Amino acid sequence: MPGRVPRRRADQADSERKQVDAILDGVAALGAKYLLYSGVKYQDDAQLAADIETLNAIARSCAKRGVRLLYHNHDFEFAGERRAWQALTNDTVPELGFCPDVGWLHKGGQDCVAILESIRDRVIAVHFKEFRTAEPAERDFCCLGDGCVPFKAIADWVKGLDRDEIWVIAEQDRHDGPPAEAAKKNADFLRGVLQ
Repeated sequence: MPGRVPRRRADQADSERKQVDAILDGVAALGAKYLLYSGVKYQDDAQLAADIETLNAIARSCAKRGVRLLYHNHDFEFAGERRAWQALTNDTVPELGFCPDVGWLHKGGQDCVAILESIRDRVIAVHFKEFRTAEPAERDFCCLGDGCVPFKAIADWVKGLDRDEIWVIAEQDRHDGPPAEAAKKNADFLRGVLQ
């Protein structure tokens, strides 16, 4: 029948709402204010539109519970003429914030500061991730300061924000040495570039 939601889709939507509620119960128990999400990988425009609609619904549900949903990007949002990124920035509700990953922005061939500035009022946290090269196909992770991401300009942008709170997070997917060594090196780099 026209206009009727198939039972399977209605059941799926109900299941997804319950999953979001369960996650938000856990976030509330922790006293957290933010919840990160990533992964808008789409096959076609209809799927992208549906993903954005779902993301908007989750952002609104989070806001009702006092939590801000933050979108964390990778490089794939900038493929295909930046369609996913444009949808994320143009078609999402204001309740959705951003936690841009500047390493992935750089790998995606983007001007990191220009992207940050374009979503300035919605940036709540920034992931500092480093790559040895800007070559898109390479997943050549390294410690902060050992690669090609323009952290000085990014740090200057972060320091120029007129706000009480901004999170800066070091994220490193792989390291050949002991984890404590990478953590110390990244922490020292963050202190140096942000002070």
